[in-house]
Amino acid sequence: MRFSLLFTFVILSTIVFGQTKDMSIDFIGSFDYAGFTENNRTFTNNSGVTDLSAGQKGVYTYRVGANFNFRIFEKVMFKTGIRFASLGDNFYMDDLRWPSQIGDNGFEAEPSLPTYINIITKHRYIEVPLIVRYEINNKKLSPFIEFGLAPHLYINTKSINKTNLGRDSQIINYSEFATGFNKLQLAAVVSFGANYNVSEMVQAFVQPTLRYHINRQTDNQSSTRFYSIGIEFGVRKMFGSYFNNEKV
Repeated sequence: MRFSLLFTFVILSTIVFGQTKDMSIDFIGSFDYAGFTENNRTFTNNSGVTDLSAGQKGVYTYRVGANFNFRIFEKVMFKTGIRFASLGDNFYMDDLRWPSQIGDNGFEAEPSLPTYINIITKHRYIEVPLIVRYEINNKKLSPFIEFGLAPHLYINTKSINKTNLGRDSQIINYSEFATGFNKLQLAAVVSFGANYNVSEMVQAFVQPTLRYHINRQTDNQSSTRFYSIGIEFGVRKMFGSYFNNEKV
């Protein structure tokens, strides 16, 4: 039901803003660093000893897709669209010692047992930006700021498991493993960047972007939230009388 309401809102927004005479289409990509609000955590064993060789950190991911921009005021654009996005984390634990390796003579290595574990989890989503952009001017190089919301609809999860003995990966439905997993994520988005007029009707742009997810990964109140920091870049094809004005 929530998914139906979301896409109904997006379609209606596109129709309404599509009545304006000035619009543009972007083809975008970005490189992101994504993680949880609590990462680089350490783990404590049953003896109360903290293991500094274990923890969690972010992962490097990417986004790709298209935007549709509609002018609502002279310097204000509304942006929506659709992207493929990835969020997740990187769990690691090294210097592993297994019970079978501890004998009468102390620690004895066993080549058949892993000495480290690295689990990279990438949750894959469809992202629908609902963003307002304020353009500072209409010159050849035009700075801008953006802010808004971006619903993320869960697709699946790619889990990559690495040890010194090998590597394997699998595609899973993470909601089967995490109780109360939120398949619909809502992110607050803020960004700044610049447009560059390549020609009369074509722009290139680049923008650093921060996303912070409003809801938690699961319904559990102790659950963490996703975040991502990235550099987005793209090419924009413009339509409409406003963009025909000479840029200086």
